[in-house]
Amino acid sequence: MEGGGELLARLTEMRDAANTIGNSAQRINECIDAVDGQVRALGPDRFSGAAADAFRGEYNRLTPQLRQANEDLMLFKEKLLQSADEIEAASRPTA
Repeated sequence: MEGGGELLARLTEMRDAANTIGNSAQRINECIDAVDGQVRALGPDRFSGAAADAFRGEYNRLTPQLRQANEDLMLFKEKLLQSADEIEAASRPTA
C-alpha cells in the first residue's frame, strides 16, 4: 500500500495530466476553428476544380472526427479529475 505522501503525489500527477489534456484539447479546437475559417474563405469562387472538390470532401469528412476527438479528450479530462477525487475521498480515514 502506498504511503499518504506518495498517494498525494499521484493524485497531483493525475490532476496535472488532466489539466494538460484539457489545455491541449482547447488548443486543438482553436486550431480547428482557425483552419475552418481559412477553408471557408477559400470558397468555390476562389478555389475550384477536381482537386478543390477532393480537398473539401476530405476536409468535410475529417473535421467532424477531429471535433469528436476534442470532445473525447475533454471527457477523459473530466473522468481523470473525477477519479482523482474519488481516490482521494476513499483514502481519507473514516471516523
